[in-house]
This record gives sequence, structure tokens and C-alpha cells, in this order.
Amino acid sequence: KVPERSWTMRNRERGEGKLGLFIFLAIVAAGIFFLVKWVPPRVNAYELRDYIGEWNTDPDLVMRRADADTVRADIFRKAQKLNLPIDIKDIKVAATGGKYDIKVVFDITTDLKVWKKVDHYDFDTTATLSN
Repeated sequence: KVPERSWTMRNRERGEGKLGLFIFLAIVAAGIFFLVKWVPPRVNAYELRDYIGEWNTDPDLVMRRADADTVRADIFRKAQKLNLPIDIKDIKVAATGGKYDIKVVFDITTDLKVWKKVDHYDFDTTATLSN
């Protein structure tokens, strides 16, 4: 006598388990799409934050003692290079009393086809020029 197959074995043979696989693959694909669209602009934003911090910590930049307009233009060039949606008026710089007070506020909108995700960034750096 041939042993009778279990119910789950017969369901797999009919292809009913493939729906779960397709749902899983769709979720994985959506996750990858989200990360590919969302991560690069975020990395660029934090690279800009690090660059802003260098204006107060990098000895080469500190020794320049640049005026506020020069610092603002340099940060704006860096933001353009990183493809960040920053206007020069979004960059506030004050170089008074041996300090750079740098504030950059901007939003990055990521189009995820289903909805638009808006990330708000507010970078504020204050440090003394003399050690």
C-alpha cells in the first residue's frame, strides 16, 4: 500500500504556496526601492553637516578667518555639489568675535511613488576659532 500524502504536500503541488512568495518578494522590492531613493540624499545631508563642522575645527579653514559671505558661498557650493535642495538664503553665517555661527535649515522631499517623504534638517554649529 502506498502511503497517503499529507494535505500540505498536496497544496504545494497545486501552487498555492507561491502567493506567499510573491507577497514576500513585493515587500523586499519595496524596501529596496525605499532605501535606494531615501538613503543617498540623507547621506549627502549629513556629509554637509560634517563639512559645516569643519569650518570650526579644521585648522586650515580656521586659519583663513574668512568673512561670513565667503563661508556662506563655500557651504552653498558644497551643497550644490552634493545635490541638496538648499538656497543660499537658507545658509545663515555670522563671523563675529572669533566665532562662526553657521545655521542651515532645509527640507529634502523624496518621491516614493506612493507618497512623498519629507525630511527636515536643521544644522546649527557654533564653536570658537581659537583653541
